[in-house]
Amino acid sequence: KMKKLVGLLVGAMMMMATSAMALTYTLTQADLLNFVVLDSSPVLYSALPADDGIGGVKFNTLFTNTPQTNAFVAYGLNFNTPLNLTGYDKFQLSVTNLNENPWNFGLFVGTPNINTLPTSVAVGSSTTLTLDLTSLTSTDLANIDAIGLYVNANLPIIGTGGIADYTAEFSANPVPEPGTMVLLGAGLLGLAIFGKRRMNKEA
Repeated sequence: KMKKLVGLLVGAMMMMATSAMALTYTLTQADLLNFVVLDSSPVLYSALPADDGIGGVKFNTLFTNTPQTNAFVAYGLNFNTPLNLTGYDKFQLSVTNLNENPWNFGLFVGTPNINTLPTSVAVGSSTTLTLDLTSLTSTDLANIDAIGLYVNANLPIIGTGGIADYTAEFSANPVPEPGTMVLLGAGLLGLAIFGKRRMNKEA
């Protein structure tokens, strides 16, 4: 049984090591707490990003209180010194919809400006958003001047009971890098081997 467990762990580590070669860029909680509104149409009020107490960051935006097609807000970071994403092939963040209605979410980088298509996230659900960076040239990747996420919808969203919804509430979370998962796998393998040796000595 122990040999099977070790074999499974080694196999999992090899798979994760292979995926780690394709580098994924993610933002830290500290980065997310520094997000500002980079663009919006239209927004009446956006609360400052706040620590959600579990490693993520909460956002709350009140849009216009009149019907609006494709209302959106883009949160992110602008860089005076360009962000260098050379070697990265994707950018990821996880979002959780804290609102009472579904909203659309996506990621973007600039310049040049590229973004994911909007992804609808159901009430109380989480999803990992992924932006493919492989279409960018090496020059583009070395000169990213903005990065972030956006939320949009046609307003109002009519929720249960016919209530008009103009407020987007959600949280954003960093996505663990594959390299971190490899280290975790190595730690689990080490613990399994140590436990086996200890059991043999006690026997």
